[in-house]
Amino acid sequence: MRPTTLDETTLIFRHDGPPKQWAGVDAEVLLACGGAGPPYYRPTNEALAGALPHARTLVVPRAGHDALNRAPRHLVDALAEFFTAPVTSERAGS
Repeated sequence: MRPTTLDETTLIFRHDGPPKQWAGVDAEVLLACGGAGPPYYRPTNEALAGALPHARTLVVPRAGHDALNRAPRHLVDALAEFFTAPVTSERAGS
């Protein structure tokens, strides 16, 4: 994965800016971060959740930046709940 790091970082900097730039995203969004991850993740997710009309945050206790790689049960359960939630008319854009 190391060869992709610089490309990903370049894309992140290209999209840097105020959270309100994402206000037009109308998809359901789950912004997850590890409780033991970098300290800037939580306030960044909270700012984005405040700008995105259908977003929520999840802090995964005792998880770091690599939580998806390790898949702790509490993360898997939260993701399963998010992805299996019924689509409401509001979520479908009706």
